[in-house]
This record gives sequence, C-alpha cells and structure tokens, in this order.
Amino acid sequence: MKKLVYLTIITLVISLIMINIVNANVDINIDVKPSFKVNEKTSFTYTITSDKDEEITYTPITACPNYPHALLREKTINLQENTPYTDTYYDFMVTEEIEPQTCAAIVKITNPLEEQQEFSKEFKIITKPSFKVKVLLCKDSECNNPAKVFVKGKPIYIKIITTDADGKELQNVQIQGSIQLQQKQKTSQVLQQVLFGNKKPQILSEKIGSQNLEITASKEGYKTIKETVPFAIIEKEAAIKTASICDEIDCEIKPNFLEQIKSFFRDLLF
Repeated sequence: MKKLVYLTIITLVISLIMINIVNANVDINIDVKPSFKVNEKTSFTYTITSDKDEEITYTPITACPNYPHALLREKTINLQENTPYTDTYYDFMVTEEIEPQTCAAIVKITNPLEEQQEFSKEFKIITKPSFKVKVLLCKDSECNNPAKVFVKGKPIYIKIITTDADGKELQNVQIQGSIQLQQKQKTSQVLQQVLFGNKKPQILSEKIGSQNLEITASKEGYKTIKETVPFAIIEKEAAIKTASICDEIDCEIKPNFLEQIKSFFRDLLF
C-alpha cells in the first residue's frame, strides 16, 4: 500500500515538473524594415516575452548570403513574467559595392537548452547589381589567339564579353578604354584612347614596354565595372634557336649515329 502511495506521489511530482516545462514559453517579435538602400544602416528591433521569470541567453544577428555577418554578440538578460524586453540591433551600412540580396534578421535563444529556438524575419538589400566583364587581347580579328605580348606596329584586337550574374550575355553595355604606360612611379601616362564604336575594336601601339588597357563598362541600372588588362609591346618577335645534339657530338657517320648517341650519354653518366 505504501509503495502505491509513494509511486503516486512521484508520478504527481514528475507531472508537475513536466507541466511547468511545457508551460514555459518564450516568444520573440522582430520588427524590421522591408528593405534598406544605399547609405542606410541595417537594423531591427526585437521584443522578448516569457510567461515566467527566467534568465535567457540569446544572439541577435543579420544573415545575408553575399555579405559577411558581424561577430556574434551573445547577450544574457533576466526576464520577468509577461513583461516584454525590447532592444535594437544595428549592423552594417549599405554601400554601392554590396550586391542586392535577401537577408534575415535573426534572434537565436541559446540558453536554457530546453528553450533553444530561432526567430527570423526577412528583408531586402536594394542596390544596383553588378555584371562580369571579360577582356581578351588577340593577334587576330576573330580572337582565336589571345595573347599578352605583341610586336610593335602590329594590330591588337580587343574582344569584350559582358554577362550578368546568371552568366547570360548582357547587351548594350557602354565601354570606354584607354592605354596607359606602366611606370615605376605610381603615376601613369595615357598613350591613347580606345574607341569601341565598332564590333571589332583594335589598337596599334607604337610604344615599346609594359602597358595597361583600362576598361570602364557601364549600363543603366547596373554598377559601373572597371577592369585592367596588362600587356607588353616588343620590338620584334624573338628568334628561337633550335639546339641539336650534333652540335656536341660528331654526327657525320650516319650508320653509327645511334651508337654515337648511346656512347655520348654513357660517357655523360659514367
């Protein structure tokens, strides 16, 4: 009989503990702007409410797929039953360099363990998207032979490929360019401007030395992209001398030529 009473008491205690745990409820409401533009600082306000007095540890953060988040800043507060706690989290300033994307304002409870959960709300970063610019310098008009070194007085053909973030070709991109002479000093000398009005632009450099092709690409609704392509101009093609093993050994006796080669390498090795 006593065992039954003890068992009943233990069951009631466990039930009361479980009821208390189940009833413990923490709610977080996040208030964030739908979007942020250039020169605006991302931030959000959050309100934490619990139905009992307790201490909680949590981390507020903004998470963006194409922007590094700030260092995690864990906070610990003492909540009072049904008394809201409100605070504001500030993060990064939106600049032109940041890509447009969808981010999330997040508050993550890390302690107590039984109440670990995450609350989030999305917002957008509104900036101009960028695009990719690929510049090829070639020795032929079809650009089958891209190169970095060219001979003085010969044409250098330029091919520019512009694509969007999905890899699709981007049309109607305005291109400007100039040739600059590389110098040991930080200053640079502009040798000539490059016109991109025709489909196959080309340049004819008369200045020997290392040079840069400076490209500026722009399109309405997109970021302005700048690219630098180094190349060199030489006086003439370098003559390539082909060395022959016969310069080192006597190859006049053709019937014994193979044997002479073997003997040569044996002497070399032993």
